[in-house]
Amino acid sequence: MFRRDGKFFQRRYQLGAQGIEENVFEQEVTYIIGSGEHARSYLHLSSTGALTQLPVTWYSQEQRWGISPGYDQPRHYDFTREIDHGCLFCHNGYPSEANGGLAMGIDCQRCHGPGGNHLRAATAKASCKPLPVAC
Repeated sequence: MFRRDGKFFQRRYQLGAQGIEENVFEQEVTYIIGSGEHARSYLHLSSTGALTQLPVTWYSQEQRWGISPGYDQPRHYDFTREIDHGCLFCHNGYPSEANGGLAMGIDCQRCHGPGGNHLRAATAKASCKPLPVAC
């Protein structure tokens, strides 16, 4: 990860025999998703409208950079993991067309249901359980 001219980028390269960078590739971070409580992942929106996840994620609880989910395999996506509405539905609040499909982070209701239900459960001293989710 690095910043240039007020924008964020992810960059990958290989070191050649002489220690010189080769096979350099970088993409601009267009969107950041995640609350930051657990992690923040980075997305790139191409000029053709394709949305892809970038391979490096910030893991807040561990205070470290790490490999984004799906990139931790020998045959990974190499900057091409497509993100669609189904991904955003679970991982980024309530996407809408008005903001290009991206909300401002995950909210409690995504997993726990309507806030009123949580308030009633808390008032009744019941436990708060997430809804079953398949990813």
